[in-house]
Amino acid sequence: MLSQPFAPPSYPYFKGRSIGRRFAFVEAKKQILFKNGTLTAVSPREFLEVVVLPNRRELHENCADLRRAYNAIASIDALAAHVYFWLTTNAPTTVTHLKSDSAYREELAGKDPNFRLLRDIAKAQKHVVLNRGNPQVTEASQLTSRPTGWGHGRFGQGRFGGPPQVVVEIGPGSFEYAETILDQALGLLIAEMDAAGI
Repeated sequence: MLSQPFAPPSYPYFKGRSIGRRFAFVEAKKQILFKNGTLTAVSPREFLEVVVLPNRRELHENCADLRRAYNAIASIDALAAHVYFWLTTNAPTTVTHLKSDSAYREELAGKDPNFRLLRDIAKAQKHVVLNRGNPQVTEASQLTSRPTGWGHGRFGQGRFGGPPQVVVEIGPGSFEYAETILDQALGLLIAEMDAAGI
């Protein structure tokens, strides 16, 4: 149990020092997003820049870390909801045929198999076991961190040499690399955002 309430870090190390433009930009965004200690509503583009991209970058920096994989997956899945609700307000004719953000995710899953896989992983993380529909991932335990071995994965995917990395076990002897799934699914969402003018 925490003895003190959570507060965003103040980064005392950087006080009075020259920091990079990117770090300064992120810090400025945090000032916009955190007001009185609470996260304010953000646009999908702000959510992408402040939440999704840092989570994705952290996973790329340590590809074997399950915590970072869970955070990146959950944030990309949440980005789909941000996009859907932005569309309902700003471009309603594009989503009038959809009843919810889940239906929007289903539509995106039909466009890209990596987004379908990401959505299934996110649902399995939330519910632990999926027993409705026909998901590729039915249990949260299918997301693992392990060495893959040389020549076991698809060519051009995963880390060279098969070091420990997060993978999704699809079936016996069949797996996909979490980094590839995330990058492809995020690419789809960014394309959707660009097309909508977000």
